Amino acid sequence: MQHGLYLEDVLSGVVRLTKPGIAILAPRMAAVGIDIRSIRTRDRLTLAIDTLYDYEIRRLAQKARGLHPEIDRILVTLPTPE
Repeated sequence: MQHGLYLEDVLSGVVRLTKPGIAILAPRMAAVGIDIRSIRTRDRLTLAIDTLYDYEIRRLAQKARGLHPEIDRILVTLPTPE
């Protein structure tokens, strides 16, 4: 099955990142300590993307803090990035 960033063999469950997938995800994954070469299954890819998403959302929230009181009231419940 093709999704643009990776290919998955539905019979074996093996995932292979495409060149665009590597170009887009490798530096971002490296920022959170994930070696993109370690991703071989959909479960591992899902875990890596979840980890990356969590990190990036927290980082964006940190950047937004202090911009407006309404934003601060929403963001007050989010922890700061590690």
